[in-house]
Amino acid sequence: MTDPRPLFFGLYEQANVGNGAASASLWRHPADERLQAMALPFWLNLARIAEESRFDLFFFGDVLGIYDTYQDSAETALRWGVELPAHDPLMHIPALAAVTEHLAFGATISTTYEHPFGHARRQSTLDHLTGGRLAWNIVTSYLPSAARNFGLPEMLEHDQRYEVAEEFMAAVYALWEGSWADDAFVGAHPGRRITARTRVRRHPCGDSVRRLVEHRGCTAWPRLDSHTRR
Repeated sequence: MTDPRPLFFGLYEQANVGNGAASASLWRHPADERLQAMALPFWLNLARIAEESRFDLFFFGDVLGIYDTYQDSAETALRWGVELPAHDPLMHIPALAAVTEHLAFGATISTTYEHPFGHARRQSTLDHLTGGRLAWNIVTSYLPSAARNFGLPEMLEHDQRYEVAEEFMAAVYALWEGSWADDAFVGAHPGRRITARTRVRRHPCGDSVRRLVEHRGCTAWPRLDSHTRR
């Protein structure tokens, strides 16, 4: 029996030298070029290869801290470059999208250490700049060092992180889906109007969120499909 579901191919990457996909130390091989991963040409070349090879997705895994639990020290991770040195993968995506046409890009972003409005704004921007070729890998983070990087004395407990994640998701979806109506973007020279003012509104989920994600507001730009289908 033929399976009707399509098969998609993705390339797993991390914006660092020591890619954590079971190959953190491959940079030591004389023929390996991973030490060039701190510069843009390395990534542009990789994106072009993935596009030419008909990959569907260029996926970035990511962590927000250093692995320092082994022997209560970060020495091993620092020596071998385990998922280090780590850049922000979101900064790579616009450049890679500019040299590709069909390749989609996924990024790992934590709900624990982001704010809904800032996240929604960045994702909306990338959605437009990539022509909709964007995916979000939703995580809650698991490294104690990540919590310390963001000024917290300790990492939130597992269940609390997922409670925050549920609230975060409710907030960003309200921002994306509830801020701009489909007909809010006008962009008409004759009427000298960019938006239909009454069709842009503050999102309604302020009363439903509680701790780390509480805010009220609206996104600064409509969804990609709401203004490109005109």
